[in-house]
Amino acid sequence: GMMGVSWALLGLHRTLGFLPYLALLSLSLPFWADLVPALVSLASVVVGNWVRLFGMTALIEGNSITLPYGRLLIADGCSGIRYFAISVLLAMITSILNDYRWKGWLVTLAMAMLIGLVANWVRITILVFVAYDTNMQSDLLTDHEVLGWIVFGAFVLPALYLSPVRK
Repeated sequence: GMMGVSWALLGLHRTLGFLPYLALLSLSLPFWADLVPALVSLASVVVGNWVRLFGMTALIEGNSITLPYGRLLIADGCSGIRYFAISVLLAMITSILNDYRWKGWLVTLAMAMLIGLVANWVRITILVFVAYDTNMQSDLLTDHEVLGWIVFGAFVLPALYLSPVRK
């Protein structure tokens, strides 16, 4: 609706300049929750392959990882949607503040999406390693919220620091 009104009042050229701000506002829309099942499936495949790569004894069935001492489930909360959305938000803010053109926007958004996803996959893999090494007895397995934000920060802060700034 906002796009149509701005097009009618301002014309197409000025409306395209308003598009980044509309994209930023789109982060508040509920369609992002529709990505959760796909992100869970993707995380299950990637983490399952990483677990196999490290030679751990594990049975991987869909989003379930069975270790010798118990089972881990990659649930909806492990989809990484929070890290994904915050990465997109930071990319959009960086792009708006630096007045990037379309190519800069697309590269920044693609990198941010990748960083958000990889940070989540690393977080889940760390939890699998902790579960494997502690025979499923670590408190980290039940309360891993802080670990997730630390891992995400380790990925996103260097990316923000190294992102090109247009003066």
